[in-house]
Amino acid sequence: MFYLPLPIIVFVLLIVFFPIIVLLIQFNIIHIGLMNLGLGHLQAFFYFIATLLLSVINIPIFKEKAVYEFTNNAVHFPLLRKNVRDIIIAINIGGCILPLLMCIGLLHKVSIPHLIPAILITSLSAYFSSKPVKHTGIKVMFIIPLIATVLSAIILASPATRAPFAFISGTIGILIGADLMHIKDFRKMGPGILSIGGAGVFDSIFFVGIIAAFIF
Repeated sequence: MFYLPLPIIVFVLLIVFFPIIVLLIQFNIIHIGLMNLGLGHLQAFFYFIATLLLSVINIPIFKEKAVYEFTNNAVHFPLLRKNVRDIIIAINIGGCILPLLMCIGLLHKVSIPHLIPAILITSLSAYFSSKPVKHTGIKVMFIIPLIATVLSAIILASPATRAPFAFISGTIGILIGADLMHIKDFRKMGPGILSIGGAGVFDSIFFVGIIAAFIF
């Protein structure tokens, strides 16, 4: 016979509340990571909330018309049609502008000459671990730039400055490697918005910087 290791009620409650528990653990990691950067409790909370809320806002900086061909299968004989749609490049406030402002505020805590190669390493790791996906945006395997960010901070930064060092190099590195270095591919992704710091890159920017800071 099969026996549950816990009473059935406790087992059901664990299943029901598991997503909430995971969310609380993630929030605690985020909170501690932000506090490692020198933020107070309220500052960390408001930065977290502002980043999430403002991640839905994109500021367009470039737009062009593009012609796309598609097959109309609604008729007996499929017809090749052409459609003119906009391709828009935009900057995401929550995923680009706010993290960059945070990086600027932390620059005085780190060594700039050591920071530059760390950003380069993270940028290259983000570029080679990301790819443009048609109609979706940039997809990033964020564990690779996270490892690159942490190792760079261990090697290039002093123990006292590793948290801000990792946050800056991780944030800027992913913005450069995953977004800016893929700008040349924006036409391949089809019509819609390519958001710098948004869509598939937002979670990578957010978590790589903060998890790296949490580790230190």
